[in-house]
Amino acid sequence: QDSTFRSIGSKEEKVVDVKVIAAINEDPVMAIEKGTMRKDIYYRLSAISFNIPPLRERKDDIPLLTSYIVSKYNKIFNKNIKYVSNNLYKKLYEYDWPGNVRELENVLIYGLSMVNSTSESLKFSDIESKFNYMLNINNESNIKLEPLVTMVDKYESSIIEKVLINTGYNMTKAADILKIPRQTLQRKSKKFNLI
Repeated sequence: QDSTFRSIGSKEEKVVDVKVIAAINEDPVMAIEKGTMRKDIYYRLSAISFNIPPLRERKDDIPLLTSYIVSKYNKIFNKNIKYVSNNLYKKLYEYDWPGNVRELENVLIYGLSMVNSTSESLKFSDIESKFNYMLNINNESNIKLEPLVTMVDKYESSIIEKVLINTGYNMTKAADILKIPRQTLQRKSKKFNLI
């Protein structure tokens, strides 16, 4: 409060010049009422407050966020995506995004990791398996009652299969894209009967 602090056990007072930025994923007043947030903390941090609505309430931000995420991961994955198909945008708008912007980022990262390195456009087909998986997870009536290990194996198998197809079954390239050792990829590919 007065821009000074003293380390535990020290008599020396230190001067600081900092701004604290904090976030909470629920209404802070409700958190205080529930007892999950202390009033004094709230009053110290709430001099300036911003309420950022969830992505499902601001879908007009999807193109801007998509452009930023694609540009960011183009560099990381050494891709050259310049365009996003209208059909992909349509699907992104239709989805409710319970995982918010982080979920959108994860879907686009998946698409960028799957798309051919010479492609200049990202299409719905590039994210379709991930997208359908999310729809199933978020729609309990569509989830088959299977052991978790079975569902994880199916998902892992579908990703490995797509990468293998995109790389012409080049194990070294596929392992590099998936960021796993080549031996691990070979073992998993045999386990899932992909080779």
